[in-house]
Amino acid sequence: MKRVNIIFCIFILITCIYTAHASEPFDILKEKVNRVFSVLNDPAYSDQAKKTEQHDILYSIIEEAFDFNGMARLTLARNWQAFTPVQQEEFAGLFGQFLGNTYLDKIQSGFSDEQVEYTGEELLSNTKAVVMTNLIRKGVKTPVYYSLQKQGTIWRIYDVKIEGVSLLKNYRTQFSEILLKERPEGLIAMLKEKLK
Repeated sequence: MKRVNIIFCIFILITCIYTAHASEPFDILKEKVNRVFSVLNDPAYSDQAKKTEQHDILYSIIEEAFDFNGMARLTLARNWQAFTPVQQEEFAGLFGQFLGNTYLDKIQSGFSDEQVEYTGEELLSNTKAVVMTNLIRKGVKTPVYYSLQKQGTIWRIYDVKIEGVSLLKNYRTQFSEILLKERPEGLIAMLKEKLK
């Protein structure tokens, strides 16, 4: 699981699926990967004093690329109904911050000439698709599959599978175990504590 988290650290920022005009998930992914690589490779951010600025730019891309509200709902699964509407909104916001902030520092410090190989796309319906890629790091290929959903004209990521391991299922298991012992406000408090 540790290896999966490290690889996801790199890919949560490398993949950016957000545009109101492109129509194909595969094309959108490829276009936006270039944008993120550009930020990560920009020598203007090699100075430690510029890391906060780089962090903010990358975080804004993450917010655009991922459907954190949908991911929060899917991660909680049936437990979602146990949360009040106010708690649902709060949890979704915290979960998005948690995912982004958990990995940003690792991505910024650990990125070193990774490459992405695009291996295919499967349109599951008019509104759902999977884009298949390999992360190439030091000559080793790691399969990374992105599940996307179309909301209006926008394709956004709602799950990432790394070597067959689903990010959503991983967190769903963790949160389900916590909610066996804690009320919704307990899980929210834990996320707030982690964000500190």
